[in-house]
Amino acid sequence: MWDSWTNEPVYRFFPQHEWAENFCAGSIRVSTLDACRKLEDKNRRDEKEGYLQYNSGDAFGNSGDPGLDLVVRRMDIVMVDCQNTTIRNSRNITLVPDAFVLCFSSHERPPPEAAFGAFGVRVNDPFALFCAITEQLALEQPGLRTSFGAVTYSDLEYTGLQSVPGIPGLLKRTPYSVESEVRMLWVPPRGHPPLTWRDVECPTAMRHCEPLHPLDASKPYEAALGCRND
Repeated sequence: MWDSWTNEPVYRFFPQHEWAENFCAGSIRVSTLDACRKLEDKNRRDEKEGYLQYNSGDAFGNSGDPGLDLVVRRMDIVMVDCQNTTIRNSRNITLVPDAFVLCFSSHERPPPEAAFGAFGVRVNDPFALFCAITEQLALEQPGLRTSFGAVTYSDLEYTGLQSVPGIPGLLKRTPYSVESEVRMLWVPPRGHPPLTWRDVECPTAMRHCEPLHPLDASKPYEAALGCRND
């Protein structure tokens, strides 16, 4: 799935120069959503990665009423030829249990409060890189569902006839918006074994990536975008 991105350059930052060099050489470490949920740094940790909650509010009507039909679909309810139906304050929670993830920023020079690593890499053709990594991951994990796009920053709950805030896995709470994140996501089929980070060998990455000058090599930074590379 291609989501809300026009294949403009993206940037990834590392706390060590060697990690940036490895990335440009095609040795790409892919993390997991669950790892992002469990980061030791509470300012970087997001326990609600891949989470979205819907509340029906109060809905009343008959089958065929557009508003009620929308609420029914969002609640995953099967309703056929029903009359005088009431749905009240029901919840439906969507959660991506785990997935492979690779995080970038749309900012070449992110603000200091983003606390990214000092050594950056520019990816000039992120979609080509995404396709290359997908091809390699699929060799060991068939049936992956994929997404790539800019992260939407919003509340993770919506109600009634409100618009859906975003796609779980490409949706984060507003306090994280300083990251201006662009994300690659690979969701395995149900029943998959536990996921751990992977070093994906992608020699074609050399065609699409180039190192940036250090932002400020004198400062100790956290690993890029809350998902560690170590």
